[in-house]
Amino acid sequence: MKVSKRTIVAATVLVVLAGAAGLGWKYYGDRRENSDQLVLLGNIDVRQVNLAFKVAGRIAAVMVEEGDAVKAGQVVASLEKEDFEDGVRLARARVKGQEAALAELETGTRPDH
Repeated sequence: MKVSKRTIVAATVLVVLAGAAGLGWKYYGDRRENSDQLVLLGNIDVRQVNLAFKVAGRIAAVMVEEGDAVKAGQVVASLEKEDFEDGVRLARARVKGQEAALAELETGTRPDH
């Protein structure tokens, strides 16, 4: 399942807003009987933090939950390794190909007599 940064931020904002609406709001209706007035009082505290990886990839694990305290440099999520492992194998294959091309240039295509 691919989860984008935007989805994580949007979900976090929705959770915070739902929590504020469900727990932080109080209803103070008019004391008159047939009143159609609704008064809502409360606070909404929304903090948006943008997180990003240095490279693109799919999230493999999230190590913290919303509301957890984190320190500078702490790992909060990790990416799947498969894409990076494929990249390393491809780079190694390219190196071997270039080594073979270099060896052919150094020795030539015909045997020396």
